[in-house]
Amino acid sequence: MKSTQILSTKLLTPICLVTLICATSAIAAQVAQKPERPFLDTLQELNLSGEQKKQVFQLLRDYRDKYQTDQFRIKLLLVLTPEQAEVLEELKSAPGSRKVPDDMTADLDIVYAKRPGSDPKYLSLDIYRPKKSPGKLPVMVMIHGGGWRIGDKSNLAVGLDKSKYFNRQGFVYISVNYRLTPEVQHPGHIIDVAEAIAWVHDHVGDYGGDPETLFVMGHSAGAHLAALVATDHRRLKKHDKQFSIIDGVVLLDGAGYDIPAKLKIGNSVANAMYLSAFTKDEETQRDASPIHHVANDKRHPPFLIIPIERRADSNKMSTDLKNALIKADTTASIHVAEGKTHGSVNNDIGNAGDKPTAAIMSFLNTIMLK
Repeated sequence: MKSTQILSTKLLTPICLVTLICATSAIAAQVAQKPERPFLDTLQELNLSGEQKKQVFQLLRDYRDKYQTDQFRIKLLLVLTPEQAEVLEELKSAPGSRKVPDDMTADLDIVYAKRPGSDPKYLSLDIYRPKKSPGKLPVMVMIHGGGWRIGDKSNLAVGLDKSKYFNRQGFVYISVNYRLTPEVQHPGHIIDVAEAIAWVHDHVGDYGGDPETLFVMGHSAGAHLAALVATDHRRLKKHDKQFSIIDGVVLLDGAGYDIPAKLKIGNSVANAMYLSAFTKDEETQRDASPIHHVANDKRHPPFLIIPIERRADSNKMSTDLKNALIKADTTASIHVAEGKTHGSVNNDIGNAGDKPTAAIMSFLNTIMLK
């Protein structure tokens, strides 16, 4: 197995092991029940390299009927890149339950834009709000990840679970969908995200939200899109909006902030995901890169950037983005999420004692108290 594709088991803390085991349980169950077709479908969705396929099939031969064991699940994920692990998590994560607690109201599947030939579900958003509030509430808009290829606003980690936490903190919480590759490539994703945010600014007042206190957060591919909508002024300008409508941006373990540079440090499997979404044209890649839109005269909103400790590419891209923002006289800080995986840094938001959650709330409160 190639060292660039394998994580040493010494790096896997007990928390990480639990996360890895949970992430593969549904896939492993498919393998055990019907190993030939469902698992091959999953391999195709993960866009594995030839070397990775050989490694996976060797694992299948080694473990045969032991696909449910923790050891098989851990070894399977040791073959994957962080991006593929994210896709695996999304593949096994069905849309979350639509049942909300009695103290919340959910307005689901609101269409914010229409595109001929596109399924309206990819151009819709969900709004979660407390039933009782003293007045207009600040707004958090969440952009899901999934490698620009998969994902859904109703998955628990970006939908109901986070809405419960942010509603308890006194926020209106909104989870948005956008069109996915291969239906669109850049700039299709960001066109949709910008229109969703413009729609929220225009209409959230009807749902108990304060359009003058609006934050944007994203995870992985969603972090890239959150950063891009707050750096490429053309996207909001199309809707007669400026960066000033966004009060702050929270980025959870993104790595696509400088795509040409990311492609130079990535492996062939991870790079294929970027090339699929942003093409092989370097000008298109630069246009899709938040760092190449940062400028002194744009007055970008404040940024909180949260990479996980174990990803060198995410840390480098996060540091480069922070430095570019600071050079452009923009407030930007990094909180490195220690002991987190690519999935858990997102899934754990709202958990008691979670340090990234504390960093996020400190960031939001500092802005709101100004």
